[in-house]
Amino acid sequence: MFRIRFLFSGRSLVLGLQSTFMWLAIFLVGNLLGQPCAADDADVRKSVVKIKVTRVSPDLYEPWKRKSPRESGGTGVIIDGNRILTNAHVVGYARSITVQGFESAEKVTAKVIGISKGQDLAVLSVDDEEFFEDRPALQFLDKLPAVKDKVNVFGFPYGGRQISVTEGIISRIEFGRYLKGITQGLRIQIDAAVNPGNSGGPAVKDGKMVGLVFSGIREADNVAYLIPIEEIRLFLNDIKDGSYDGKLVLPRCYSTQTLENDAIRKKLGLSKKMGGVMVREIKPREGNQDDDTLRTWDVITKIDGQAIDRQGMTALGEGSRVSLYYLIQKHIDEDTVHMTLLRDGKEVEVDVRLRRGDLMLAKDLKLEYPKYIIVGPMVFQPATTDFVYQMHGSKKWVSHFVSKLNPVMSLGYSPRTVENEDVEVVLTGLSFLPHAITKGYSDPGFGVIKKFNDVEVKNLKHMVELMRDSKEEYFVFEFAGKSYETYVFEREAFLAATEEVLDDNGIRRQGTPELLKVWNQEPAE
Repeated sequence: MFRIRFLFSGRSLVLGLQSTFMWLAIFLVGNLLGQPCAADDADVRKSVVKIKVTRVSPDLYEPWKRKSPRESGGTGVIIDGNRILTNAHVVGYARSITVQGFESAEKVTAKVIGISKGQDLAVLSVDDEEFFEDRPALQFLDKLPAVKDKVNVFGFPYGGRQISVTEGIISRIEFGRYLKGITQGLRIQIDAAVNPGNSGGPAVKDGKMVGLVFSGIREADNVAYLIPIEEIRLFLNDIKDGSYDGKLVLPRCYSTQTLENDAIRKKLGLSKKMGGVMVREIKPREGNQDDDTLRTWDVITKIDGQAIDRQGMTALGEGSRVSLYYLIQKHIDEDTVHMTLLRDGKEVEVDVRLRRGDLMLAKDLKLEYPKYIIVGPMVFQPATTDFVYQMHGSKKWVSHFVSKLNPVMSLGYSPRTVENEDVEVVLTGLSFLPHAITKGYSDPGFGVIKKFNDVEVKNLKHMVELMRDSKEEYFVFEFAGKSYETYVFEREAFLAATEEVLDDNGIRRQGTPELLKVWNQEPAE
């Protein structure tokens, strides 16, 4: 038991107690004003919706097929313009989407009006404008939150029907890749409890959104990631014209390396305090001339006047450092970025051109279904980043590709240059579709087609044109790598097998519309 000794007597005791209660009241009111109260949470809940999706995903092994419909769910948040913001992975490949407001039994049909797989963001609209009555847009916090700031995460995780609210602390802010894509962006790490179904839900500080939940780490306790408002604004600005074009990025023709080693720093004439990254390699990308804005051995010391350190990092607020590429993406509409270089011991100022769009040979599906065409017993399809990432996740296929020196992995990650601007890596299918004319041949096993009838294959459209226009007696397919057989078929028998193969396997479409249009055109003279 604690004993309290009052050092007051008589009237002094009364005054002392009054003073004590007064300061206690001030303390309690101050804390209540400084913390989000139940009313604040209730207001935020009105802006949060439950999302239900029926999705039909592609089959990357057999592109003429679709996977069975699957039900899934997530969270969304109402933003300005009677729109609902969520993650791309929540609504990707959706055949139907419904949204349900807080404390409502009504499910309203929604549709996607803007989406970015790379940034993992999507915007939905609903036809029923009454849905937004008494459901206000959640406002954005104007500045990036700080490490150690508290946030509340709202969402509809699995395990219950009601909205869930969890509290966490911002533990890290960094710049890195989103999910398994090549898109990089700013991301916030928090230590709140986040589970499947929370995706697309807002994280809130002082009644305003600081970011959108997009991923967690199952192997770690209470580690989740937010897409910050800065990234969300980039996305919303991009889709104003009705399409998503992608971030401005530094062309992949420039390869850089950090400058931590003493020997290379000495060779470049860098003082102890100087930072920067070195341009290691340049590959021409556009036009007939090399872009000589940057040169090998150049040291990039500043971007837009902001210093780059020897690890390729730059300051972001108090106590945080992020990759130099963060400074590139801040250019929303401008197509160049200003750099300060150290070249041959002298400081040089240059403007470097930026790019949008696909920079790698393997293009991203962007949540569309893969292209393919079936001719004879063979399936032809392009190597996409989706395919390459799926193969990387399989030890069996990695071992297969390595043993056969199949270049699909390296080609898939190769940058586009002047020489390969129109190149598309053409793959065969996993196996032959059953037919007698394949007797004695091994399955192609996603081989990369190098030549058709002694002609180098540039892309899938070119492959279709070559087969369509050929008057040769035989079709001859040669593959990149080693241990792949060369296939030789009689042309007439190969073409005649197409309808039989489609019918035997119950395949409805010989190919995707754009490729069938090429296939059915009159042969070029």
